[in-house]
Amino acid sequence: MVQAYRARKFDEAIAHYNRAFELNDEDISFLTNRCSTTVHRACVCVCVRVSAYLCACVQHANHKGFVELLQKVPSLALLVGAMA
Repeated sequence: MVQAYRARKFDEAIAHYNRAFELNDEDISFLTNRCSTTVHRACVCVCVRVSAYLCACVQHANHKGFVELLQKVPSLALLVGAMA
């Protein structure tokens, strides 16, 4: 389970946590780890999509799209500011 998570094989890790909970439904750590893995997978997906969009904006000199995205997602503006 942990090896799959560390290797960023989130779907595999989730399947392992599900199976582990089926075998021992008294250990809720399997559920909390599955939840954490699910959230991490979702965050990675969002980050990849935002990164792809930002790269496309920069590549096509679409500065307006870049600025609009920063205005819609204030926390992203903070991140970009911290990276500058």
